Amino acid sequence: MDEKEFTSHFNDEAIACFEFGESPRISTYLYCFIAGPYVCMESDRDEIKNFKVPLRIMSRKSIAKYAEKAKEEYFNVTKSGIQFYEEFFTREYPFAKLD
Repeated sequence: MDEKEFTSHFNDEAIACFEFGESPRISTYLYCFIAGPYVCMESDRDEIKNFKVPLRIMSRKSIAKYAEKAKEEYFNVTKSGIQFYEEFFTREYPFAKLD
């Protein structure tokens, strides 16, 4: 669909449109689409920062102080889970990141 045809559905108003590339298959129960004022957190520890899969956590801004306190535990559990399942299923984690 070209731009003219696309914007015709919106009374020819200029709009922002994003097209994302195809992603690997994922179970529908693992998918979530959310919006709002969020903050992104990364680990302070090198073993997590240098893990083969970049790990981040998103938190609503209103509860960020609580997420900040628990983030390292989240990163430990997530890293351990990835390592366990890779070994159990003899298959690499299929995504480029986890956030």
